[in-house]
Amino acid sequence: GKQNNGVSGCDGLTLCDSLLVRACARAAELINDSGLFGPGCLSETTCLHNEQLGFSLGEPAVNVYTEGGGFNPHQDRQSLTVLIPLSEPEAFDGGGTAFWAAADCTSSGVGSSAPFLVLKPQAGTGVLFGGSVFHAGQRISAGERCVLVASFSPADEPLPDDPVERALSHTMPAVIVAPWRPPSNMPSTN
Repeated sequence: GKQNNGVSGCDGLTLCDSLLVRACARAAELINDSGLFGPGCLSETTCLHNEQLGFSLGEPAVNVYTEGGGFNPHQDRQSLTVLIPLSEPEAFDGGGTAFWAAADCTSSGVGSSAPFLVLKPQAGTGVLFGGSVFHAGQRISAGERCVLVASFSPADEPLPDDPVERALSHTMPAVIVAPWRPPSNMPSTN
């Protein structure tokens, strides 16, 4: 099955916030865009306590997938989704995050088309994508897969009534996979 565990506890929230700040900074760096959400919207110190951002209900969260667990194809309909695997790919069979090409999608979903791409990145690798991208958590056949997920947009963004129009209004590129890099001030473990 699948469980959605909200991130809680002081240490958990601090770690989650740090990961989100770093993921957003890395995304801005990779797409050469210092204003991912517009001037001054993203803080260099916090995402969770940033009143200029609005998160999907119940997020950020840690999704825990066990045997038979998965998540059907969907769009998040937020400006940005950040997925950070917390489990190594060897810890489970099946699974991964599937993505569909825009040409294979309609406003009602992906139909019977196969995914264009299925990712099973190493733990700690950030996967970032915009709200119009159809994606799914592939079913787990054995083991356990844990993923930190956070979908968010600028809090003051006017939202079109039509969710498809809203999703298509975002400008985030399709998918960015950004391996984790320790900050330069982190002590070495060697």
